[in-house]
Amino acid sequence: MPFAALTSFLSSRPPGSLANEEQLETLLISAWDELPGSADGGIESYKLKGRMENVAWNPPILSFQIERHGGTVNGSVYAEMQQWDVDCEKGVANYDKFNSRRRQLAAKRRPLNVAPIAKEIADIIRRGVADDRVKWLSLSEAKVLISEVIPSGDAQQTISGRRKRFYTVLQHELAETGWTKRANSPGFEMKPTRAEDDE
Repeated sequence: MPFAALTSFLSSRPPGSLANEEQLETLLISAWDELPGSADGGIESYKLKGRMENVAWNPPILSFQIERHGGTVNGSVYAEMQQWDVDCEKGVANYDKFNSRRRQLAAKRRPLNVAPIAKEIADIIRRGVADDRVKWLSLSEAKVLISEVIPSGDAQQTISGRRKRFYTVLQHELAETGWTKRANSPGFEMKPTRAEDDE
């Protein structure tokens, strides 16, 4: 049995660090899928190869960390460092979520200054001119094509925050012009002034 082979190997090792133990890696990969709890955290057996860090044997616990890149796929500069403990007496694997941490893989980008962008779009709407970032539905209705103004590409939370800040500044820029933003919509419409209503 793969797990029996793993425990037999570990029983011959003194407590402490087990860095650069290729045989341990091979044995753990073979036994991984039969360990209850091993599917937690999205770790499949093949993902262990060449990626385990800080491997330590403190009987009956084999512990290690592994870097997970799920967040980086969505544009984050951080990877999760998962903490794992394998209890060789109970034959279970435990993803220790509370002792896992984040590792920064790349420099964080400076916050986007949305004010100049919002001022430019506000000027386009005020003047009623053609632009790839604004779709004119009528002379008094304009839709901001937000994906053209602030494209995707970074973490979703970052993109959402930038777009929210952009709309806040854009509404401020257009506040005195008669253009107002529809609720829960990227559309702006020109409402008549009080003087026009009285005519």
